[in-house]
Amino acid sequence: MDYTIYYISIPIIIAVAVAGWIIVHRKPPTPPTLLPEGWQLYDFPTNGEPPGTIFRITKDKHRYIVNDPGDLKGVALAHCQEAMGTTSYKTLASMGSSVKLLGLDIKVDVSAQQNQELKFEIENPTIKEWVTDGIRPALKKAFEKYGFIIDNRYFVIREARSTMKIDYELSKNLVDSLGGEANIKGKIGATATALERKNDLTYVLKREFSEPMRIMFNPEEIKKQEEEITFGGAPVKQPPKFTLEPVKERIEWTETVNAPRKPPEKPSLGV
Repeated sequence: MDYTIYYISIPIIIAVAVAGWIIVHRKPPTPPTLLPEGWQLYDFPTNGEPPGTIFRITKDKHRYIVNDPGDLKGVALAHCQEAMGTTSYKTLASMGSSVKLLGLDIKVDVSAQQNQELKFEIENPTIKEWVTDGIRPALKKAFEKYGFIIDNRYFVIREARSTMKIDYELSKNLVDSLGGEANIKGKIGATATALERKNDLTYVLKREFSEPMRIMFNPEEIKKQEEEITFGGAPVKQPPKFTLEPVKERIEWTETVNAPRKPPEKPSLGV
């Protein structure tokens, strides 16, 4: 009796069974989730703008950093390491914002600023930083020093997350609109950055840093409240109060520019 067929078929059956077990038990990739409500992306990965940083948005959507790092002396910055596993997020970002986040030296046409979906993945470990309500006295001092422009919106960063490695998923359409794969590879500035093709429709741009870089932050909006009391029949203005309110929308700005370091000249705009 010829047993050759058994020697051939049995390994094949075992291989098919093992492959089937892997397919059934393989953990599917976790789909990206939206950024948590209120969380924003930094202009680019940074070791600056820690929690406690105040910024304002003008009517023209320009973003100004208000306070200097030295203004945060005495404000406790807490931090911890998070074992979140690999976490994938998605959000909307303009072409210009995407280029800055990716660290590419590519000029983008202003007419191509429409928002598009941006996906990115942060690997373990991540670092979470935050400031407590001990920041409130520092807010009052900051506005006494720099003033409060009434037609601007003011925010303070309360939490931030840092990582040493981030992967961006880029659609082929985005890659093509940025000049193609070869152009992007030629514009990558950081040595620890690589662009790889994932499939026919997707690329992955991997970035690694030599130190933790802040990627995303959660701000609160600062609202100014002014009150008057009557004393001897005449209204008397009280010192302004500043309240903090949670942010629920995605804050939009076109660029971040250096903030002026003096209060507005008009007294009506100051505190």
